[in-house]
Amino acid sequence: MTTASTGDAMQEMIEWLDKAQREDAPWLYETSEKELSRKPVRGKGGKPTGKFLPTGKESIKKLELQMGRTMTPTGINPKGRGVELPTRNDRNEELRRHHQASADAIMGPLDALATAMERKWGIGRLQTLVSEEWAFKFYSAANKMDQAIAAGDLAQIQEKAEVMRRGWKKLDELALEAGHEQWASPDVWEVQSQNGSIYAIVRTDIDQRNLERKTGVATYTLAEVAKILQAWDEDGQVSILKVQFPDARLVKAGFAKPPVIAKNDDPSFGI
Repeated sequence: MTTASTGDAMQEMIEWLDKAQREDAPWLYETSEKELSRKPVRGKGGKPTGKFLPTGKESIKKLELQMGRTMTPTGINPKGRGVELPTRNDRNEELRRHHQASADAIMGPLDALATAMERKWGIGRLQTLVSEEWAFKFYSAANKMDQAIAAGDLAQIQEKAEVMRRGWKKLDELALEAGHEQWASPDVWEVQSQNGSIYAIVRTDIDQRNLERKTGVATYTLAEVAKILQAWDEDGQVSILKVQFPDARLVKAGFAKPPVIAKNDDPSFGI
């Protein structure tokens, strides 16, 4: 009796689980519908609004429109093994390439003019040769140009590019009227350290930007050298000696390492 009772109970549980699974996932069975019934959208108080939640096919169709491509082309069984869906050019990508090509066509002449001005006056130097008012106007126009490029607005890019073109011409005109000389090669001092490293020293940041770089040679400006000396000679003792003894020469430089104390000799060890 016990065995028969246990078997009936087990069979009843299996049937209940099968029924529950069919209700929860009807698409797993051959008798299931191709599309689940649409659920109504309910408003306040649970009253139906007359709208329905989208079905699976509708959701896929909406996603296809947003992405600009077909995910499940007609005649293709996406569930078939070994079947790859045919690729289709993304219309958004084609539009992006068109915008990029148009932006490059607009920016090409402006980049060529900027390069010519930098060769004539030096990189970053022309803006320093004019008044603060014109330098501010130029930097403001350049900032607006960057914003237009980031937004991808072709009309704004074309408008701001024309403003920048006139700006380069105006700065060039003002620099010539003020009598400034065009860019010449900067003075460079090269020195080799005791370990064989070579360092190049120039006067200003503008000289550093326009310097023809050499492979493996680090370049420092005079302001950077001053910062290094200040950090190294923090207490100013070396500078004081150089002032008192003008003919003194620095033979060796370095940072003093803190003394190493053995654990047994350190009274604070273990505290």
